[in-house]
Amino acid sequence: MPQIIQSPEFRQDTDEAWDYYAETSPDYAERFIRQIAEKLTLLAEFPHLGRPRDALQPKLRSIVVDRYVIYYRVIREDQIEAVRLLHSARDIEGLF
Repeated sequence: MPQIIQSPEFRQDTDEAWDYYAETSPDYAERFIRQIAEKLTLLAEFPHLGRPRDALQPKLRSIVVDRYVIYYRVIREDQIEAVRLLHSARDIEGLF
């Protein structure tokens, strides 16, 4: 199974999303983090499951988690990089 590497930006995005949700519902914030972990595990099993996003960056893919999108790339068949976790309402093109 491929190793998942989380970029510093992905970790920061995840922390910010948790902080946002935790302000109103710490329980939901924890469930959201579990959803992200489950999605990353699924990507480790099926690396090409997400939608290709080559228009943003070469080899970039995305998959939805709640109102957020995980942007990732398959580095090698044994390695996946989680690049960003961004809310779907953000200006995605401006961030890549």
